[in-house]
Amino acid sequence: MYNELKNNFIENLKAINTNIRAKKISPFYFLYGNEQYFIESVVKNIKKTFSDPTGLNLKKYDDTNFDIKTVINYLPTLPIMNEKKLIIFDNISYFKNGKDGQEDLINAFNISKEYNIVIIICYADSKKDLRHFNSDNKVLNYIKENG
Repeated sequence: MYNELKNNFIENLKAINTNIRAKKISPFYFLYGNEQYFIESVVKNIKKTFSDPTGLNLKKYDDTNFDIKTVINYLPTLPIMNEKKLIIFDNISYFKNGKDGQEDLINAFNISKEYNIVIIICYADSKKDLRHFNSDNKVLNYIKENG
């Protein structure tokens, strides 16, 4: 099963990169797995296509600066002098096991999906790590359905 997931992962990343090069950007990306090079390649291509020279519309969260309430308040804000905002969640433990605020976060995603590009990155090193992504996490299920 792990090899099957890994092959699907690589094929999906290739398809994502093809769409990005064609300037077809989705509002949500959920990138997971242990292929850090491919994940970084997708993020790099999205940033290049996104092109906001001011940097005002790029927000990156990691475990050190992630607060669910702050994120929920930030998502619905409009971009500044640009068509879209790019929001990157880099390997945040909340997306693996967080339960608080899921409904509110989904609502914020839903309200703002027209002017946000959201990238959630979760690195998985083993089969044990992959089980988090097939769980009942409502946020990840929403991203999978809408991204």
